[in-house]
Amino acid sequence: MTERDYARRSRADGPCLTADSGARNHEPRKCGFVRPDQTTDDCMALMTERRMRHLPVMIGEKLVG
Repeated sequence: MTERDYARRSRADGPCLTADSGARNHEPRKCGFVRPDQTTDDCMALMTERRMRHLPVMIGEKLVG
């Protein structure tokens, strides 16, 4: 969940995120990620398609970048 997701959901869904509501209820439904072997063009295409500003890099289940 990014700062932008929080700001958009807070305005769209009414109440702000609280300690009781949990981030899971506010996080985006589809999280995109890439593997280290993917090209920059692949990454840019995914970011453009999904309108993402940040793209996690994963190796298996581990976040590496």
